[in-house]
Amino acid sequence: MNSSTDPLGIDCLLPTTDNSSPCNVYTIDSYNELPCNENFSLFHLNSRSLSKNFNSIHDFLSVLNTEFSIIGFTETWFSDNVSPHIYINNYSFVEKHRAKRGGGVCMFVKDGIIYHQRHDLSLFNASIESLFIEVEMSNAKNHIMIGIIYRPPNGSVVTFNENLNNILSKITAESKQSNG
Repeated sequence: MNSSTDPLGIDCLLPTTDNSSPCNVYTIDSYNELPCNENFSLFHLNSRSLSKNFNSIHDFLSVLNTEFSIIGFTETWFSDNVSPHIYINNYSFVEKHRAKRGGGVCMFVKDGIIYHQRHDLSLFNASIESLFIEVEMSNAKNHIMIGIIYRPPNGSVVTFNENLNNILSKITAESKQSNG
């Protein structure tokens, strides 16, 4: 992959929901040749500094034939000293960050999507960083939970799993669909 044309190395990392294969890899061109639909769609990327990489990521998203419903990022690296001065037209922005450098999670939610942040599900500690929203679906009986979850590399895997299980138990108790 040529880093001069793709500095983030993401132009071939677009999986599909096609169940015939565990994961399909696409170039931008082959992805854009897929039939376009207006279904609810999600995009996630570990940004490793969203402020630093935002222009490249924004350029990448702009060449795709998909306007994602939710765009999520981990490792935003925002902090109390690095504020998120980023914007995507027609999207609202929700984020959680560390007091110091590293980690952090955020979502861009397409305008017109009715949602509210679920602070009771959004955990932020040494073992897990998560941000959840509840999306109202006009054609569904139940709302949908969308979560962006990051496990800091130095955090306890056991504590991460316990936290994740607690989150999923809360969602299950509410009879919500879990996507994350």
